[in-house]
Amino acid sequence: MKVIARCATCSWATPGKEAAALHVTLDGKYSQHILAVNPNEGDGTSEFVLGPVAAGDHDVAIVADRPDPAAAITIVDVAIVAAGAPEYAAVAHSPLLHARPGTLARFSDLPFVMWYAIEPSPRGRWIKYSVIFSDEDGGTPVDKRMARWGRITDIEYVYGVELDANGRVLDEQFQGPEHRYQRFGGVRIAGHPVTYIVTENNMVGDRGTTAETFALKPTPFEIRHESREVVMDAHPWLYRISSEEAIRERHVSATAAPGSGLVPDPRRFVYIEACAQLDNAAIGFDAGFGSGDSMTWSSADGDHADFRIDWEGGSRAPMERPDGCFRGAVAAPAGAGPLRALRWRAHSKPRRSGEPEPSGSKNATITRINKVFQLGDGYLPNPNLFTSERTIALTVDGPGVQVAIQGSGR
Repeated sequence: MKVIARCATCSWATPGKEAAALHVTLDGKYSQHILAVNPNEGDGTSEFVLGPVAAGDHDVAIVADRPDPAAAITIVDVAIVAAGAPEYAAVAHSPLLHARPGTLARFSDLPFVMWYAIEPSPRGRWIKYSVIFSDEDGGTPVDKRMARWGRITDIEYVYGVELDANGRVLDEQFQGPEHRYQRFGGVRIAGHPVTYIVTENNMVGDRGTTAETFALKPTPFEIRHESREVVMDAHPWLYRISSEEAIRERHVSATAAPGSGLVPDPRRFVYIEACAQLDNAAIGFDAGFGSGDSMTWSSADGDHADFRIDWEGGSRAPMERPDGCFRGAVAAPAGAGPLRALRWRAHSKPRRSGEPEPSGSKNATITRINKVFQLGDGYLPNPNLFTSERTIALTVDGPGVQVAIQGSGR
């Protein structure tokens, strides 16, 4: 089902006026919540799953959970996904997300977009679902998120199901606390697995007590030679929603620096997407602003080793860095001139708790730069400034390599 609901007097950045929460029922029974946001902050579109229904007439009601006379529904579109449709299995097995207690009341860390990828398995295929949340209240601080992933949002793999050729469920998993994959053993409602957001960094469980539900319609998204963050680019309003949530929750400060747990205005950042080959190495990068001898350099990591980009061990790596591609961001100094150059650096990979001592050679190569952009006044991405397929070999723990970006500007 597709609904466009808008709230003209709402502001995601203003406490108490973030959005209007709407309550959806199917044949008199609670189904889920959807949000009506200010039309300047999103397109107001909610695509969600009502679940399987019998032939005949049914009653769908959408009412304000907390009355707001400015909330208005302009479009309601009901579509049937038939059993023979290509997307049927992905829709039929999509997880229901029960919100973490208090997050809907505070309009914080809410799930906005769900997508899926299909991977072959020896016994059939896996359908894997990921969700973009507006923020995360715990886990990785916002300044580290910007340096390592180039975003304020939280992107998480939440659930996967393995099906055989006849569509029979062979296995199920979810990403639980501490990013550990666990076998799903919970209940299903109308065929949909029920999951609960159980941590402040939006890990899920298969047990819980909260009732507020989001049943996002999953959309297919194939990521090839790009980072997961390109899903955000397909929904650019997420940059504004997440920026305004960070402002509202006081995570934005004009004097913030890497390591402070805060960030400056997200519009001051340069967002970079590239791909790399790394062996026992981590990547840092700087951005140069101004011109000639007056160029000013800003570091994304601020000399914090754990703010650099690397391939974390274990099963998380393929999900976080598909095809070795990544997104990162670096803030321009206040009042800096236009972006003129990037400088890539390679460092020895930091050893994390529980990881073995690195063995073998250390290598780092940038294989391509997909895009470089900044956000405009409305916190939406401006056009791409730079793309390059040049291979850049870096010396680990050696000098950086500078790449000029001519004719760029905010």
